[in-house]
Amino acid sequence: MSPLTKLFVILMIVFSLLATGAVVVFTNRVEDYRSESQALRNQLTNTQRERNITQDQVNSGNNLAAAQVSMLNNKLQDLTKDLAASKAESAGKSALLNQQAIDKTVLEAQNATLVDSLKTSAAELTALHKQHDDLSKEFSTTATRNSELASANVDLEKRYQQADREREHLLEQLVQAKSEIDRMRPLVGPAALPNGMAAAGQAPADLKGVIKDVRSDPAGVTYATITLGASDKVSKNNTFLVVNPSTSTFLATLTVITVDATESFGRLDGPPPGVKSVKKGDLVTVKP
Repeated sequence: MSPLTKLFVILMIVFSLLATGAVVVFTNRVEDYRSESQALRNQLTNTQRERNITQDQVNSGNNLAAAQVSMLNNKLQDLTKDLAASKAESAGKSALLNQQAIDKTVLEAQNATLVDSLKTSAAELTALHKQHDDLSKEFSTTATRNSELASANVDLEKRYQQADREREHLLEQLVQAKSEIDRMRPLVGPAALPNGMAAAGQAPADLKGVIKDVRSDPAGVTYATITLGASDKVSKNNTFLVVNPSTSTFLATLTVITVDATESFGRLDGPPPGVKSVKKGDLVTVKP
């Protein structure tokens, strides 16, 4: 026999021995399994009986629990409603508190503004009091100065009146001197006039006319037109006296600048009050 065959025979013998032992063991264990299986069946029956009892208890417990859960759900719904109402009330109170806080902030801002305005008004009032005091002092000073100026004005008016009387007196003396010169001229013959004026510059002594027009230039110089011209032997640089025909008061002197046939145009000179009072219709003459 070949080695493989011998090995196979050996293996078959070993397998047979093992299979025989396994069958014997299996046969013994089957009985044990049967006894154990019966015990397990009995135990299972008892267990099922206990399970049924327990199931009944569980069902009863479930029913009781369901009833309790339903009651708890009702209570929970009531509590939810109460909570919702509480939340709504709380929200309303929160909104009211927020509005009150806003109103408080607005009132505080208004109060701050009023305080600032009051401070500003107080400062302005103080400034007005100071300004009033300053104006009172200035008014007092102005009144004092006005009184002093009034006194000075009265004094100046008196001095002016005195000067005007002296001027009229001097004018009368001048007119008298001119009359005397005119009276004496035929006796002494021609003579040189002041400032180099020629005798031909003197107007005839018996000429009389009136102011026809009066006007002033931008420089304040006053001019007048008279009703005496070349036909009356009036020439340039002739000098006339202007007199108020109602009061015979001397007003100014007129020096001829241009001469036409029937009228002349000249410049008025003299004290400002007299020159300014010259008007149309005033008397123009060589002698008063």
